[in-house]
Amino acid sequence: MQNIAIIGAGGHAKVLIDIVESRASTKIAGLIGRQEDVGRSVMGHAVLGSDDDLIDILSQGTVDTVLIGLGDPAQRMRLHDEIVQKLPNVEFGVAVHKQAYVSPDVVLGPGTVIMAGATVNPCCRIGAHCVVNTNASMDHDSAMGDFSNLGPNAATGGNVQIGKGTVIGLGASINQGVMVGDNCIVGSGSVVLRDVAAGSKVAGVPAQLME
Repeated sequence: MQNIAIIGAGGHAKVLIDIVESRASTKIAGLIGRQEDVGRSVMGHAVLGSDDDLIDILSQGTVDTVLIGLGDPAQRMRLHDEIVQKLPNVEFGVAVHKQAYVSPDVVLGPGTVIMAGATVNPCCRIGAHCVVNTNASMDHDSAMGDFSNLGPNAATGGNVQIGKGTVIGLGASINQGVMVGDNCIVGSGSVVLRDVAAGSKVAGVPAQLME
């Protein structure tokens, strides 16, 4: 059985707890939160220490894999870089809720989380430290770059490319064959019918560039 440490003690971490507990092969070793979280319990799991204690806790040998329980991609990336700089051999786990469907040939990068009700269809590639949120879906041959988010109830058609660090908002839809560049934001409920350039913010039906 794998012992997993979750970094974070907020709402996203609570969802990770639910995912890990849905799998009999994994167990939560504890949480690592902010200084004010130390000593409290989140959904029955102790906060073992703060960010200042992170490296010491991970170096003790009681943790097999790590999940970063932060919903914001930029924060996940920052914390990931901090960890691997000090502990280059740290192993990041993959968390897939038992009520998600992931086709057997899908490639999942380390640190990636697939939440309850999500569907990931054949030949998709999901990078490292991504989040496929509750009831989100990716159709065939689509890809997500590292540290990207597919929001709750968001959906892609087939052959969609989502760039690194990009956030697809709640309930947004990405038409088949569309490429959304790195570090983009797609507003909740948007319908994206054409490619989105890197660094852009788009919203609406159909989605338009936001100033």
